[in-house]
Amino acid sequence: MGSLGALSMGANCLKGRVLIVGPRLHTAGGVANFYRIILPKLKPAAVYFSVGSVGPNERVHMAVMRLVLDYWQFVHCIFQNRPQVVVFNPSLGWKSLARDGALLLTSRFLRLPTITFFRGWDEEVECRIRSNAILKGIFRFVYLRRNAIISLGRTFDSKLRSLGFQGSIYRMTTIVEDEVFQQQLGVGSNSKADENLLFLGRIEIGKGLIELLDAFQFLQKNRRNASLTIAGDGPDLEAVKGHALLQRIERVQFIGHVEGEAKARAYQDAKVFVLLSRSEGLPNSVLEAMAYGLPIVTTSVGGLQDFFQDGKMGRIVHDAKPSTVASLIAQILDDQEESQDIGTYNRSFAKKHFAASKVASCFRNILGKEICDAKHGDDLAERH
Repeated sequence: MGSLGALSMGANCLKGRVLIVGPRLHTAGGVANFYRIILPKLKPAAVYFSVGSVGPNERVHMAVMRLVLDYWQFVHCIFQNRPQVVVFNPSLGWKSLARDGALLLTSRFLRLPTITFFRGWDEEVECRIRSNAILKGIFRFVYLRRNAIISLGRTFDSKLRSLGFQGSIYRMTTIVEDEVFQQQLGVGSNSKADENLLFLGRIEIGKGLIELLDAFQFLQKNRRNASLTIAGDGPDLEAVKGHALLQRIERVQFIGHVEGEAKARAYQDAKVFVLLSRSEGLPNSVLEAMAYGLPIVTTSVGGLQDFFQDGKMGRIVHDAKPSTVASLIAQILDDQEESQDIGTYNRSFAKKHFAASKVASCFRNILGKEICDAKHGDDLAERH
């Protein structure tokens, strides 16, 4: 891990160009949201280069053409901007690793310092890499050599070390817009949130949405006024809607992808935020829900393990059986005073740790330190 002193000094080095490679900013998802918020706070140092799918309906031949074009535009971007460090933002998934790996190797060939900011983490992919010597060797050669890493939690630090990484690992969080904390909220006491539960995120089976629907149906046995709002879009939307219809689960509202005022309203109209994901990096929706003063019911996944306090911030789900999840949600709904205390604490904690201005400062320090270290290494090489 980079020391705090060294990181503070690193801010003085962030005077050159930083090239950030990430998803197209108009798309949904935590990484695009992160950079939409943070890029204005990194200017004029940061240049953003977009890669990845242009939309959910992109055809295969168009995707191949786009990949080739992305590669050549990336090389052009490097020669045009002359960055002093290149930042990649892959998830531990096959498509992301292959795409960003080619660009990372190109950066290394051009003798540019690189930072890999691992976002999502697919445990099945990790298992395949660990169990296959060839895949493990390729992964280590591409991502674990001559490269600094930013991770979203101690769990990922340990995994990367066990895979053989010996370089610098920095820790960061995802982000909440500063403007959220300027709003006056009736924390924990919104009358519109009449036992309304909220999920907000990408609609995938791995996010635990089937388990959430089943738990909500169980909860309704004793709480007829309870409602569930599911916000977001994704590849499994129709499957999730189909499950709700097949099981005849009532008072479930699918509101699609939301942003801006619509997103704020979704949080403000909720009583409890629920996320039952099987694996995550650090779910931005949980941080946003905390910022809006909501109690959280969640599985202990990814970076949440580093800070989430069971009881004080909500409830940790250890067993995703419908009756168990419903019971944990009911505990919060039944105790208005506890719900308000949790909401107040969560909002304060989020402001202290996840506000965009604080995250941007940490990011600038990391980038600056890597630029300083690279310059120092170049100076030593010239002397010898």
